[in-house]
Amino acid sequence: MKGILTLILTMFFVQSFAQNNAIMGEKDTLTYNYYSGGVFDSIDIAFSPHSSTLPGGGFSTSENTLPYNFFLNNYGGTIYHNFNDWKTKRFSAMPHLGFGYVFGMQATQQVKATYTHAFTSQTLLNIDYTMLKGTNFLRSGDFGKHDVQLQFEFQSRFYSLDVKGQFMSRNIKQNDGVQADSLIDYYGLAFTPIRKENAQSKYRGTRIELSHYFDFLSKDSNNAMGLYIDNKMNIFNRKYYEFSDTLQSIYSYIYLNTDTTNDQYQLSELVNVAGLFYSRNRLFFKVGAQNNWWNYYNLGNHIAQSEINLDGHIGMNFKLLSFRNNTNFNLIGAEREWFSFTNLKLHWKGISLDANANVSYLLPEPFQRYYLGNNLFYNLMTNKIDKQFKLDINALVKYTFKQHQIGVFVNNATVTNNYWFKNNTWVNDTLKSLNAFSVGLTGRTGYKVIFFDLKGSYNTSNWMPSMLVQGRLYLQGRLFKGKKLLAQIGVESSYHTGYKLVEHLPYMDIFSLTSVSSKAMANLHVFGAFEIQRFRFFFRVENLGYFWSDKTTRIALNQTIPSMNIRIGITWDFFN
Repeated sequence: MKGILTLILTMFFVQSFAQNNAIMGEKDTLTYNYYSGGVFDSIDIAFSPHSSTLPGGGFSTSENTLPYNFFLNNYGGTIYHNFNDWKTKRFSAMPHLGFGYVFGMQATQQVKATYTHAFTSQTLLNIDYTMLKGTNFLRSGDFGKHDVQLQFEFQSRFYSLDVKGQFMSRNIKQNDGVQADSLIDYYGLAFTPIRKENAQSKYRGTRIELSHYFDFLSKDSNNAMGLYIDNKMNIFNRKYYEFSDTLQSIYSYIYLNTDTTNDQYQLSELVNVAGLFYSRNRLFFKVGAQNNWWNYYNLGNHIAQSEINLDGHIGMNFKLLSFRNNTNFNLIGAEREWFSFTNLKLHWKGISLDANANVSYLLPEPFQRYYLGNNLFYNLMTNKIDKQFKLDINALVKYTFKQHQIGVFVNNATVTNNYWFKNNTWVNDTLKSLNAFSVGLTGRTGYKVIFFDLKGSYNTSNWMPSMLVQGRLYLQGRLFKGKKLLAQIGVESSYHTGYKLVEHLPYMDIFSLTSVSSKAMANLHVFGAFEIQRFRFFFRVENLGYFWSDKTTRIALNQTIPSMNIRIGITWDFFN
């Protein structure tokens, strides 16, 4: 009965929301069959990422290997210096609360909670909270991460409002990896001497975004045209602490204090856009003038800049095809930098295509241009700062027939004239161009209660293995007479060849390329899950390959492979 009521309310509310939805953006519609953590087949890894010895618990679900676009998305390897992406909005005709909790070895705890509520046919609220903390696998590797996002939208015939707010915090202890991997056999991974005992990075960030739409065709139910105004504020702060009576022997320079490092910088930004928009069932676009003002503050020194850009969005929706593009071009203040992000989706019978083409020509970030710290000082602004060209092209084509699926994907990332951190400064004259190309297959098949998933890729890159293969074999079906308990048990295996390692530099919290290579490795995990009504329980035993692999195998220059890890989790969804 509740499922039928949800369906009826969903149909009613979706019709009411559809008029201005193109401007407000696409949403995931939650039906009564929605579960936090995604599909049951892969909840063990989708809800909680693969464990890692990297600072902050790692960032990859692909056996601790870097994605093809790592150095493209994270300028110069600065993955910790970014806000998390905005969550895709969810629509639910009935209030929905989703909750998930994971705990395990290394004091791992992860919480994901979501709240979705359409108060009326004109208002929608989304709240997302994510927490991840643990002690990592190495000494002094504790970390804690929190991310809270609130998204609210209001729609009326003349005026519509979209509000987004986010607060994030990250506390990451920086052990800088092991002193010598040969000591692991003697001490064990958890007690092996590390390179730094008292170092920590702290990040705090807040951003607020407001979008206002004034429809001058409010009496026309099929078209919308008028004025839009965007107001955005971002504040991002980074601090680095380190205490040691041997700082002078660790670093080449001491600028402030011989035993204590207390570096910090803060970047504040205000972005205001005003322009015109037009929307109808299958087409929307908006174009406006944008003013960016930012202020970079670093230990008493500050740099301020005002920039004028031209910003445009366009989208087209057809029965089988959707197209999105956002292009931004600087007119004053930022050396004519620009970017263009494009997405194309196609669905036809059992075939689906998802393709992206993102290209940019941007200046380095403010903290890359100038920085003064206890052990570091550089100033790129005394010379001409060059723009960095970045190209990301990726496409995935899938064909689905009943329980069978096959897919082909192609990824290419090109970074030219990029700034890299070398010899205590950022330079772009040592590695002019870097490219990563990846092509592979995905597949899924099953018969009755047995299923098999496979993903394999061939990669040409300095930081990826030339071959990466992952497979999941599992039994899944409903148990007992009432068939209400859905159960799963399976194994996941992987193999990758060796690849060039990256090095993490704690005092800057960035990754850089090295000429040192890792070893090939085979790994094995065991997983299982149960589902009854709105409740799920799952477990995962990771890194069984640690027992037969060489303990000195590394995933980064000073970080070795993680040991066995056990995680247990639950998810629960409530519709009211």
